[in-house]
Amino acid sequence: MVELCDVTLREGEQTPGAVFDLQDKLELAGRLDNLGIAQIQVSFPGLDARRLDEAKAVCSLLLRCKTEVMTKGMAEDWRERIAAACACGPDIVHSMVDARAACVSAAARRKALAHVKEICDEVHAAGKLCNISFIGAFDADREGLIGLIRGIVCCADRLRVADSYGIATPEDVYYSEFPNVKVIFSEAHSDKLAHLVLKGSLDMFVGVQYAYFPRLEYESLLDEKLYLTINGGKLREIFGNGFPEILKQFSEGVDVAQFLHQPFAMNLAGSVFRGGMDDFLNREGVKLHTVFENGDQELQLELCRRGMTISFCTQMHLYMARRLNEAALPDERIYVFPVNRMTMCNRLYLIRHRDAYFPPHKERMRQIACEVVRQFQLLDSDDFMEFELQ
Repeated sequence: MVELCDVTLREGEQTPGAVFDLQDKLELAGRLDNLGIAQIQVSFPGLDARRLDEAKAVCSLLLRCKTEVMTKGMAEDWRERIAAACACGPDIVHSMVDARAACVSAAARRKALAHVKEICDEVHAAGKLCNISFIGAFDADREGLIGLIRGIVCCADRLRVADSYGIATPEDVYYSEFPNVKVIFSEAHSDKLAHLVLKGSLDMFVGVQYAYFPRLEYESLLDEKLYLTINGGKLREIFGNGFPEILKQFSEGVDVAQFLHQPFAMNLAGSVFRGGMDDFLNREGVKLHTVFENGDQELQLELCRRGMTISFCTQMHLYMARRLNEAALPDERIYVFPVNRMTMCNRLYLIRHRDAYFPPHKERMRQIACEVVRQFQLLDSDDFMEFELQ
């Protein structure tokens, strides 16, 4: 069965130059009802008193169609917003979930599902139906999105997978707020970027601290963990009949000595990452068979996927490994394991000049950069094991 849900009262008012007063909304609702529309989205009132009053007025009409009020379940004051939406008297309360953030990791997904259940419980307790929709669905991890959908359909009355925000990115968010600001992105060694900030040629960057400069401000964002990455075919080659049973044991941690004579791809000598790895391997008394050195983690993961090398991966690049796994054959699938006794981490900072003035448009970019990087702290090796160990 196909039901039409008209969004004119809500979406139509977002059109530049379109403003509906209360009388307009009451008349539109009546006409849509007479046309036989099954459901109308009344409003996205938030906590605005005027919009809440208008939503109540529309919902109080004796309409044959269902009425729906939208709200933002991701907000810190979400309980207050849900209560306000329910008090408008709609048949349905519709809340949005950030799919992209919720699918970053298994931990993030579990947290999002627990939150959605709380939203549904609040709405159902008020005697209303609860609809859930996704922001960022098109840009979310596919396997994570499927897991999220499976969990949500157990508690929500209806789920909408895609919406008009589906292809939004952090850059889209920024440009929607500051459309006349041109952002130039640079990629280089952190030490070089630090000198550009000191000269005033760069506003800020995310990177590691190679050297301390008193005139720079270092905002700690993430202590990246490091993992061993290897594909299914290589595991089968090394452990034979012990694969895939070995996965459960390795999910607790691996000893690098178990891969002593296997080919490894490593970061370039002299880098912070490589220096930390060399110190760790010296303590372990292990000398790995390094066949390839390169600073490009994406290239290392691609070699790993093809079974050509084993490598070590930083936490932020696990997202890239998940992307490679989406189209991988079983033996190409990348597995990620914590390393026993590995205590080193790759600390990332947002770095800017201590004396630089940050107007609102620069400060907003700083906030977005921090939010994006900190999402990666939820990504862990568990995200590569959950389907095998269920």
